[in-house]
Amino acid sequence: MTNEQRVRDFWRRVWSEGDVAFAHEFFAPHYRENDRERTPDDHARGAMAFREYFPDFRAEVIGLMDFGDVVVSRVVFYGTYAGGWVGVDSAGATTEVSGVDVFQFKDGLVFEHWHEADHELMWEQLGGGPPAGLAKKPTSPRLFLRHQSSGDSASALRVWSQSLWLLGVPVGHSPAALQIRALREVGSHLAC
Repeated sequence: MTNEQRVRDFWRRVWSEGDVAFAHEFFAPHYRENDRERTPDDHARGAMAFREYFPDFRAEVIGLMDFGDVVVSRVVFYGTYAGGWVGVDSAGATTEVSGVDVFQFKDGLVFEHWHEADHELMWEQLGGGPPAGLAKKPTSPRLFLRHQSSGDSASALRVWSQSLWLLGVPVGHSPAALQIRALREVGSHLAC
C-alpha cells in the first residue's frame, strides 16, 4: 500500500467512519503532531470525542500530493453539531471547514503530523467562539520541521512551500489560518 493510500484510508476510516482503531495502523507508537508528543491512543480518543459532538462527521479528500515519505492532503470536513459544548447552544448547525495536513512516514507509519484547519470558521458557523479551554493556538509549518528525525529541514520546507504554491496559497509570513482560508477560495488544483 502506498503512503497516499494510507492517508486516504486514514481520513475515510478514522474520521468519516469512526474506526478509531485504525489510528494504531497509521501512526507510529510515539509520533509528533503540531509539535506535541502523541500516541495512536491519543488520536483515537480525540477523534471519538470530536465525533460525539459531530456524529455525522466526514472528511472529504479533495487533493493529495505524494512526495514519497511525505504526503500533503487538503480535506474538507463536514458535520452537524449535536450539542454538548458548554456555552455553544447551536445544536443542529452544520459546519464545512477546510484543512491541510502534512504526514511524514517511516516504515509505513506516520512519525510526524502537522494539522491545520480553519477552526475559526467552524466557531463562526456554530454561532460564536470556542468554549473556555478549547481556544486553539495558531500553528506554523515550521513546527513540522523542528523535530525532523532526518535532519533535512530544508527539504521538508521545500515540500511544504511547493504544496502551498501549487494550491495558490501565498507562502511567506502570513498566518496559517489565512493560508487555510486562501485554500477555500482557490478551489481544488490537485488530482484526487
